[in-house]
Amino acid sequence: MGGLALRGGRDGPSADRGGPRRRVREAAAVTVLALLIAVVLLAGNAFFTAVEFALVAASRSRLEVLAESGNRRARIAVRAMGDLGMQLAGAQLGLTMTALGLGFIVEPAVARLLDGVLGVYGHGVSVAVAIALVVFAHVLIGEMVPKNAALCNPAAVAMWLAPVHRLFVGAFRPVIRALEWIVAVLVRLCGAAPVVHNSSARTPAELSELLAESRTGGLLSEFEHTLLASALELGERPVASIMVPRERICAIPLEASVAEAEATVVSSGHSRLLLGDLDSPEGFVHAKDLLTVPPERWARAVPAGCVRRALMVRPDLPLEDLLRLMRRHRVHVALVREGTVTVGLVTLEDVLESLVGDIRDESDVL
Repeated sequence: MGGLALRGGRDGPSADRGGPRRRVREAAAVTVLALLIAVVLLAGNAFFTAVEFALVAASRSRLEVLAESGNRRARIAVRAMGDLGMQLAGAQLGLTMTALGLGFIVEPAVARLLDGVLGVYGHGVSVAVAIALVVFAHVLIGEMVPKNAALCNPAAVAMWLAPVHRLFVGAFRPVIRALEWIVAVLVRLCGAAPVVHNSSARTPAELSELLAESRTGGLLSEFEHTLLASALELGERPVASIMVPRERICAIPLEASVAEAEATVVSSGHSRLLLGDLDSPEGFVHAKDLLTVPPERWARAVPAGCVRRALMVRPDLPLEDLLRLMRRHRVHVALVREGTVTVGLVTLEDVLESLVGDIRDESDVL
């Protein structure tokens, strides 16, 4: 009995001293594990953020070219962009999961770690500082850095991350489908129609804003900006805005000879002449066609083979439609008419000048 009591007396205090040390070691191990988990969660958050921005910002046409050349990662990225709604929903799910993990696991561990330094001020101060540190790391490392990295080179980021992200989406596809169905129901209850597919399409007004920003940022030259901006306006600008007015149209009588037509071309500087009355012309004559007439026939009237028909259009016809008509009918000149009255004339060169500015050559048209 005495031996048992003596052994118990030696073991008891030793066990008491070992208990606190063991608890400290266990707490330290838990804290280290939580910090490692924090690194993994921050990396995951950065991954999903980068994927989201890369898939939205990447040029699909560029990736398709790379895919056609045999780039496997580019093919996967193109397939991911074809299923953009599901991919973005998967990224949002991943972001939510990592954010919840940071708040549930990492914040308490950081707070316990700070208790050793800030414990004198109370546990509440440690919790507040821990939340601030976790939020700072989450915003900086998990959001801002990967977002900017993805926007700097979205195609490359999409090619590297899309394969892994597609595996994640495939694993959680049933969950994502269920969430999308719930969202669709809630959106319909609010009286709106759910968006099935995300699109990077832009309206002409939005494209104009992007062009202006690109010009301001130095990505486009002044000429490039003018050309692209003018092209966007073709559907809105009417023919009347660029036509040559009636009083400036150069015409010759129906009975005019080839020599008279040549003299008019030289004196006026115009390469195209309207033949006949302005309101009921036979067509127009091009200077180069007159050169095909033998000299012995110059005293005669302009032959029918030199007379080209003119397209008739309204003053309010958009320039885009005018180009389409000129291409369809293979003509470069159109008379602008209001009813039976000719109010002006427009050429293909006039349309081109509306895009690139004044064009001058040795045979300037009207």
